[in-house]
Amino acid sequence: MLNSEFFLGLVQDTSPLIIFKILEDTRFRGIPPTLMIYKDMPFDYFQIMFENGKGAGWGLYDYNYICSRISDVIDINARLYNFSKNGHINEERIEEFLSLAYKVYEAY
Repeated sequence: MLNSEFFLGLVQDTSPLIIFKILEDTRFRGIPPTLMIYKDMPFDYFQIMFENGKGAGWGLYDYNYICSRISDVIDINARLYNFSKNGHINEERIEEFLSLAYKVYEAY
């Protein structure tokens, strides 16, 4: 099974509109992002988790597909991290973040 996760940590003063925009995006309805609130962690106060998995076994795909998929997931997760490494997501770039996240965490 191919599986990946991404944890988006956001600071306490993040606009609720940004959080709602992420959580309500219909592209993720197959496995919707989940929200956790950590009151003791001001820099990761809001944590949104994205998950993806392919239920098919490894035997369904060839070696090149698996390597390519793993490489893409690592690259995209690194790019997603750069959007929020300081705990903020710029409101003007939220659509860009969601489009990038959808490449890995797409709906079924």
